[in-house]
Amino acid sequence: MTRREGFGSLAVCAGWAAAVVALAAAAGALGISRNDDWVYYRVAFATWQDGGFAPDPYTRAMLVGHIALARPLMALFGPSMLALQLLVTVLSVLALWWTYLLVRGFLRPGLALLAVATLALGPIYAGITPTFMTDVPTFAFQSLALLLAARALRERRVSRPWLATALVAAFAGFTVREYAAAAAAAIVAAAWWRVRPGTSSPADPETDAVTSRSDRWFVVALGIGWLAVAAALYLWRTSSFPGPNVGLRLLPDLADVHLAGRAAYTLALLVSPATIYVLFRGRGRLLARHRRVTVVSAVVFFGGTQVMNGVFLGNYVGMRGSYTGTVAGVRPVVVTPWVWSLVVAVAVLSAVMAVVLAASAIGRVRARHRAGERAPRHPAAVTLTLTYAAAYVALTVTLAIFTTSPFFDRYFVPVVPAVASAVLWAWQREPSLDGERRPSRAAAWASGVVTGFIALVALSLVVTSVQFDAAKWRLGTQLEARGWSAATIDAGFEWFGFHQEQPIDPHPRVLPGHPFWVSRVFAHPRVCVMVSHTRGVLPMSVGDVVARTSVWAPLGGTFDLVARPVDLDCPT
Repeated sequence: MTRREGFGSLAVCAGWAAAVVALAAAAGALGISRNDDWVYYRVAFATWQDGGFAPDPYTRAMLVGHIALARPLMALFGPSMLALQLLVTVLSVLALWWTYLLVRGFLRPGLALLAVATLALGPIYAGITPTFMTDVPTFAFQSLALLLAARALRERRVSRPWLATALVAAFAGFTVREYAAAAAAAIVAAAWWRVRPGTSSPADPETDAVTSRSDRWFVVALGIGWLAVAAALYLWRTSSFPGPNVGLRLLPDLADVHLAGRAAYTLALLVSPATIYVLFRGRGRLLARHRRVTVVSAVVFFGGTQVMNGVFLGNYVGMRGSYTGTVAGVRPVVVTPWVWSLVVAVAVLSAVMAVVLAASAIGRVRARHRAGERAPRHPAAVTLTLTYAAAYVALTVTLAIFTTSPFFDRYFVPVVPAVASAVLWAWQREPSLDGERRPSRAAAWASGVVTGFIALVALSLVVTSVQFDAAKWRLGTQLEARGWSAATIDAGFEWFGFHQEQPIDPHPRVLPGHPFWVSRVFAHPRVCVMVSHTRGVLPMSVGDVVARTSVWAPLGGTFDLVARPVDLDCPT
């Protein structure tokens, strides 16, 4: 890759981030708390004010590294939401760029760009970039770790300093969110595989054996050391600052099967630009060659949409938009049903294509094994990307099934480019498609139309999200200006949580009509005025509407948010 391409790709990533920030700023959603990040602001600002590290009992993430990143900025700008959001935006740019540099090691420039664009133009990444959420920083550290590991493993002899540095970067990601352990596992596994006997000095078996044994011991020692330090940090974090209780479930039930299914549909939708590209570029011939797998997987995935209670995991991707439950009442549909049916259809088609590609790749491996051929030595970036994709998906889904911890679609953010790259690489290596690299113009247009449709739906969800978040905060600001205390205004999940002066103390109470952040997060909530949707709210108002604002959903019309006086221990 040339220097010009490297800096050009960085400029593209920066331009994308500038557009995302401009969109949030235009809607009024920049410099305000959004989604779960109100919890992280509270911890960060308390750290800036009092020193030390004291997360609250509501926080599940490791968070140590997240707050460490924030401290230098808070030293310069004080407790500024905007400064921390721009910090995450910079990390978002670097994460995309480092990912491009990684996958460019085994994909052509256009395919590498598509792999990164699959995430950037999807429904989640643009929504969490200008926030203080933890998903972007941990993704950035993981992408850096994999890139450094590719540098360490690109020669026949492993570069020990680069490998150690890669694991340090993976550990930095772990200090933000524990899921970054998947990056460390992938690096250790890939390094172990690549230093097997016969790889360092094939022409000199004796030297090769000694070198491979030495390198393998080094990899094992690094892996054990990383695991020990990570375990120590985890035990310190969970014992010193206990978070929500997470139980184990040894026997999965039907609900867990549905959860695994929703995870499959969600990931299939998120990587659909890559799978749809492969489908149309090959003019569907791969599906025809593996018609039995195609039919079975199509029946399974289509049937699943008919029997499951919800197709996607939710949080950011849904008919009602992202973080739907952050204001009292019921949010109306923000994506019309017929459009959403097409979204589900794309997810099903994407899942089928991914299964067929996997079946084809497994068939090639089995044929090579039967022929007694030695496994080819792929570029280090390929080994790392494939191993990471498998490790991350296995780790997150396993934890979701066997623990009581919730599982959201945004947890897939770090792995989307890896899975998309794996799909594109598998297609790039498919020998049966050698004559199909230059498809008809109609096939190229069809691929572009479907990908553009998904990008359009994603943009609509992001636009709705920034407007909704800004509208909630704007109403809270207006109500405070009218004389209500900020702590007694329920202007949604973020406003109410951030403005409470009392510490978080999960203490469930029966408060009909009040949302969970009022009834279950704080021990002594007081509410004098509540923002809500116009339907789905119990008739508990003691007055008329005192404020109203509208939110525009490009694919679902306009809906209103209203504020009414209520009396939940309201100070007189």
